[in-house]
Amino acid sequence: MPIWTGAVSFGLVNIPASLETAQESSQKINFHLEDKNDHSPVGYKYYNKTTGKDIERKDVIKTYEFEKGKRVEVTPEELKEINKESSENIEIENFVPIEEIDLLLFERPYYLTPKKGAEKSYHLLRQAMVKTKMCGIGKIVIRQKTNLVLILPREEYIIVEILRYPHTIIEPHEADYLKTSAKEVKIPKRELDMAIKLVENMKAPWAPSSYEDNYYEEVMKLINKKIKGKKVHTSKTSSKAQESSNVADLMPLLRKSLEDKKSQRSTKSKKRA
Repeated sequence: MPIWTGAVSFGLVNIPASLETAQESSQKINFHLEDKNDHSPVGYKYYNKTTGKDIERKDVIKTYEFEKGKRVEVTPEELKEINKESSENIEIENFVPIEEIDLLLFERPYYLTPKKGAEKSYHLLRQAMVKTKMCGIGKIVIRQKTNLVLILPREEYIIVEILRYPHTIIEPHEADYLKTSAKEVKIPKRELDMAIKLVENMKAPWAPSSYEDNYYEEVMKLINKKIKGKKVHTSKTSSKAQESSNVADLMPLLRKSLEDKKSQRSTKSKKRA
C-alpha cells in the first residue's frame, strides 16, 4: 500500500505516481510490555494531568503556546489545508550532481512508481537523470510534515530519498566531541604506511548482501534458548576486543592485523580451489 499518492513534476512534465517503501521490516523484533508481577499486558493511555482521569483519543487536541499560559488550538484540517497543494505534488526545484549530496543527509528511501498512463514520462525523467548523472531536489509533505527529498534513478526505478534538512546536521566544524584534534596527534610515517597496507589488503568489492544483521540473529538465538528452557550464559568480552589502540607504538597491532588478513585470504583461496 503506497504511503503517498500524487504527482512529480519537472518543468511542464507531470508524472502521476505513488511512493512505495524501499525498506524491509520483516526482521523487526516486537517485544510486548508486561507487568512483571502477573504478566498482564501493559498499555499506554491518555489522561488529564490535572484531574488524573482517563480521556479518549478523540478528545485530544493540539495547541500552541504563544505566551506563558496562553494557547491557541490548531486542528489537523487547518494544517492539512496549509500544505494541500504541496502534499499532492513533488515539484523538482533543481537538478544537482549526485556526488555533491552529503551522505549525512540521507534518511529513508522509497520507490516512486508511475500511475497507469504515466510510464513514458516516468522513464523519460529516469533516463534523463541517468544520462546527465544528475538527481532532482524537491519537497514532499507526508503526514503534515514537509520533507526535503532527493530523486534519483536506480536500475529500472526512480528512488525518492527523504533527506534531513542541512540545519539539523551537526557539521564537523560545529562538533566538539574530539578531545584531541587531528593537528595535535603525530602519526609516525612507518605506522601510516603499515595502516595503508592494511586498508589496501582489506579492499573488496561492495557487496551489501554479504553483511548480515547479526543482532537480529543473536536475539532470536536467545529467544529460542529460552523457549527450550536452556540456561543462557552471557559471553565474556574477548581479550581481542579489550586491546587498546591508544598505545605508543601501533606497529605490532598493525603488523599482526595484516598477517591475519593475509592468512584469512589464503585460507579462502584454498577453499575455493
